[in-house]
Amino acid sequence: MFSWLSELRRRVAYSTEKQIPYDTTLPEFHDKSKITKNSRLAFFVLPKRTVLRIFIASVVLVIIVGLAIALKISSTSKAGPKAPTRITNSTPTIANIPTDASPLSTTAAGLPTLPTGTFGISGAPETVVQTCINDTSQTTAWSCLVTQQAQLISYPFTSTISPSLTITPSNASDVPLYSYGMQTPNISTPMPGILVIDTDDSSRGPAYLFSTLFNKIVILPENNFPESSSTTIQNGTAQPGDRPWFCYWNSTRLEVFIYLNLTSSSGNSTRSSGVMTTTTGKATQKATSTGAGTSTTEAVNSLAGYPKVVQMEDISEVGVTKPYCVQNLIESDGLASPVVDTSGNGVVVEIEEVATGGTSCGCQWVYT
Repeated sequence: MFSWLSELRRRVAYSTEKQIPYDTTLPEFHDKSKITKNSRLAFFVLPKRTVLRIFIASVVLVIIVGLAIALKISSTSKAGPKAPTRITNSTPTIANIPTDASPLSTTAAGLPTLPTGTFGISGAPETVVQTCINDTSQTTAWSCLVTQQAQLISYPFTSTISPSLTITPSNASDVPLYSYGMQTPNISTPMPGILVIDTDDSSRGPAYLFSTLFNKIVILPENNFPESSSTTIQNGTAQPGDRPWFCYWNSTRLEVFIYLNLTSSSGNSTRSSGVMTTTTGKATQKATSTGAGTSTTEAVNSLAGYPKVVQMEDISEVGVTKPYCVQNLIESDGLASPVVDTSGNGVVVEIEEVATGGTSCGCQWVYT
């Protein structure tokens, strides 16, 4: 009858003992307010780890995508520019169009086409300007006498590809031919052309202008530089044992005008360089035959002349780059190497230019 009272006493005595757990049958065991701090931490530990893993995976994914984009951009930039022979501008442009040319915005109806193919141009200069040189004893360093024929290649064009032009020596070989005088420009990268009017002589009509910068080289015999009493540059080539001077005019501007309405008389004949003479205000430059190298020069001048009148100019302005001459020795294998002094330094002479800016040295050739 009083069994429940005995049971209650037993439970109270049991729960008051040290470190004895609560009776799970009591209502307070299920009271959520009794959950401890450690229990709460244990309750949330799994979601925090999951969030952390998601965050780390996201960071790794962003890094992978970023690297993929960077590699794509790098591979595109390393591909380099398109080949210069494929100029796709329908209205090509030339940086720093010369002041003696006025671009044409439209093409006149019935305008003759530009002849394409491989041709030869050679001949004496019509104009030689040496006013950029202050020391008159150094005027031979600027020469316009090109004894080797130049090979001119005119590339075809369409409405989407502009005309282009290269000028290179016609006698290219493994062993260089060091002819005295100005060396033929070696411009193997096609120059894009633009239709213009030559403002110096507009009566010549529309022309294609091709322009670029190149490093002009003039080779002089040892006794022609420096302080030479003679302004005559001998013809021929430097032979093994000779010590010629190589004069460098870097960043010289080359301009080539091809007049579409003017037909050249040399289109159906070959051109030969021969003897070239020209007079300037300061000096007379004359190429005289010396035997050595003459037959070789004439042999390579066998390309047909260009069918249209061509005018070529080169201009070196004061202050753009500093011209200089280096003495070389022609070795037994036909190659040139710099001459050195007792201290092991190269023999270099700087060209003394005038102080006035805007002054220039120049050459002009007209091939008719």
